Amino acid sequence: MRIALIYPNLHGEFRPNVGILYVATYIQQKSHHEVILIDPTFHRKDWKRYILDKIQNFSPEIIGYSCLSFNFYDALQINHIVKEKYSSILSLFGGIHPTLANISTLKHKNVDLICVGEGEYTLKALLDQLETTPSPKDVKGIWYKSNGSIIKNELRPLEEDLDKFPFPNWDFYEIEKYMIINPYQLDFFGSRGCPYSCTFCSNHALRKLLPGKYVRQRSPKNIIQEIKYDLKKYRDKGFRYVYFWDETFILKKPFLHEFCRLFMESKLADHISWSCTARADLLTEDDMKIMKAANCNMLQIGIEAGDPYIRNKVYNRQMSFASMLNAVQLTRKYDVGTQLNFIFGGPEETMETMQKTFKIAQSFDPKQISLNVFQPLPATNATKMIETDGKSCIEDSWSEMHNFYYKSMISRPSLKKEQINSFIKKVDRYFISKFAFRGLKERKLIFLKDILKFFIFLKPKYNFHSHDAYKYTLRRYLYERNL
Repeated sequence: MRIALIYPNLHGEFRPNVGILYVATYIQQKSHHEVILIDPTFHRKDWKRYILDKIQNFSPEIIGYSCLSFNFYDALQINHIVKEKYSSILSLFGGIHPTLANISTLKHKNVDLICVGEGEYTLKALLDQLETTPSPKDVKGIWYKSNGSIIKNELRPLEEDLDKFPFPNWDFYEIEKYMIINPYQLDFFGSRGCPYSCTFCSNHALRKLLPGKYVRQRSPKNIIQEIKYDLKKYRDKGFRYVYFWDETFILKKPFLHEFCRLFMESKLADHISWSCTARADLLTEDDMKIMKAANCNMLQIGIEAGDPYIRNKVYNRQMSFASMLNAVQLTRKYDVGTQLNFIFGGPEETMETMQKTFKIAQSFDPKQISLNVFQPLPATNATKMIETDGKSCIEDSWSEMHNFYYKSMISRPSLKKEQINSFIKKVDRYFISKFAFRGLKERKLIFLKDILKFFIFLKPKYNFHSHDAYKYTLRRYLYERNL
């Protein structure tokens, strides 16, 4: 069979989806079926023609969409256009949003099937069965509609041995274009899942729903092999930087230290820098020593809230200020950059608690910062708080939301969404000025030249977001320090 997988990124960040890449690669390498990956990220001005031309040339029998909540309505819009012209093509929706908002996803008119859970094995099994029979009956992980009813097949247990999956084939993407705005960078996962239960995040809901072991890690040797393979294949395209998207890369210390040791022994540290996520209360000086020696130059750390009640009771982070301060101080001691993540406007927030978050962000003064507005992700405990507190109101739909930034969907008598939006703009302006000053200090006229190039040439050509100027300048400068 022929399947076209679509990354429905019409408005979101200029970042490739590694999940759908794993699925496309698995079908390509572990089955006899034909697969293409359609990515409209760099074709937003003419996305309808771009997608329809791809479909016309390939003639798929099924189309699969990988959806987060932020691009779910983009996927529905694309699917509507496709179904108008090719009504016989089956539509399959997968990803975190269809997995957690499963029934509501299937109730949409043109959605024929959904994949609940991870997609590699499920999609292959579905294609194998549809090749001989028109029904997806009994395919584990597939839910579908039949005669007006929703049929829920048994869920598929998660694969425990992640080393079984082939390395993602980046040829499916226009990787040169992604490296314009994410310089030198390819994205990697060393693990899947998270053991923590932060209320704003989808992991606790996924862990509750999906059968099998939820938190799994690849072997360090397997990760090293992938990096070596990609360096040989994509070095000429600019690959020099590994960005790990694991929920908490430093979760298990034997894994972390073995990875660092192998990274140095293989001489990769002579050619490549890398960054990863780190939970503040897990980070030790021994970790920092070996990570620095292995050419790690940035850690992404979730602070989330300055107010301890919001951070620990509402968000269930169970994180002390002392542990966060210690983590930041360790990164400075070993000259490793930090990206700190913050959330504004969640359940029980007030202007006073948001101000505490702003102050802690100022005091920590990170190299990079992610300012997020709380969004009510499906089936999460924080969303349930909003839905049941009797005071809050979810005023906007996901059709208007394309990321975690800039705009709140939540209003309550004590804190209107307009107040949240205004506050995040104030915080944003503060850090833009800080980063501009840092860019001028670090690169002087080169920074001004890069900024002008971004806004005069690159942004109009590729439809980049204004905030992507940071990636093109300061993030690139940080990466280049260790290259």
